[in-house]
Amino acid sequence: MVRLIDVAEKARVSISTVSKVLNNAEVQVAISEKTRDRVQRAARELGYLPNAAARALRRQQFRTLGVVGSSPQFFRIKPETRSFNSEAMCGLMEGAVKRGYHVILLSGMETEPEAGGAFADIGMADALLVLNRDLQTDDTYLATLHNSGKPVMYVLDYPADPEALASAPDDEQGGRLATRSLLDAGCRRIALVRKTYYRGIFDRRQKGWEQALQQAGMAAGPELVMDVDAMDTARVRELGIDGMVCLNDQITKQLAPRLKTAGVRVPGDIRLISFVHEASVTDLDTPCAAVVEPLARIVEDAVHRLVDLLEGKPIEERQRLFPYTYGKGS
Repeated sequence: MVRLIDVAEKARVSISTVSKVLNNAEVQVAISEKTRDRVQRAARELGYLPNAAARALRRQQFRTLGVVGSSPQFFRIKPETRSFNSEAMCGLMEGAVKRGYHVILLSGMETEPEAGGAFADIGMADALLVLNRDLQTDDTYLATLHNSGKPVMYVLDYPADPEALASAPDDEQGGRLATRSLLDAGCRRIALVRKTYYRGIFDRRQKGWEQALQQAGMAAGPELVMDVDAMDTARVRELGIDGMVCLNDQITKQLAPRLKTAGVRVPGDIRLISFVHEASVTDLDTPCAAVVEPLARIVEDAVHRLVDLLEGKPIEERQRLFPYTYGKGS
């Protein structure tokens, strides 16, 4: 391996001069262009490669973003999450490559008790991008992020703090759009189907569902909010449900076969609409409509705004929300 001393000997200058030239460091005494050319030529001829890690440690800037997933298994390629991870990574890498930044994928275990409640593995990251994390499940998580000392950008879910930086879908607008599409299709008893996770995201989507029903002069009663894990299909029939807003595609995939087993025809008896991202529109295995979030575009936007922050550019919108569009599923 070629060392600085080798370059210095070939260029007939001191090691400190080589270091200053190759690192483009500020100097009190100017280095002549002739000397700079000699050092750079010697480095090229010897094939010298600078130690990027050491240089980054000196500057305390690594041009690297740490990406935190929703769990230790988040970045594993599993059938049920493949399309989500693929689209999210597309936006992530598109933004990072355009801005000349590297990416570190963090396992999601950084705040576990055995990890000491601290982000031990983010020292090489200039900032954190929190992707699809369920922020409501752990009261200590947001505090840990805040205490990390790194700029944080939230993607998809975000805390209630208006100063928190976020790029996310407009979930209230999505809830209204999904519900209005069922109303336009003639549904008059529209239930909302959710699960216990992602409470921040699901609460915003539920608020949009409530707004759309109220604007249509209909009550959004608590009996119409159903947990897919505890759903009684007989109760669904009893309530006269003719439309269901499913708050993500996993809920839709869980619900559809249960309705079929109970003899409920979709869309003959009940119309379904699901929240999906662009890459999963055709993944749904039951006839239904969908409201679609531009996931890759949201993630890329988050990267660009986080890099803007690192580079000292003003961030005018603390929380940028992207509208859903209406689309057909399978």
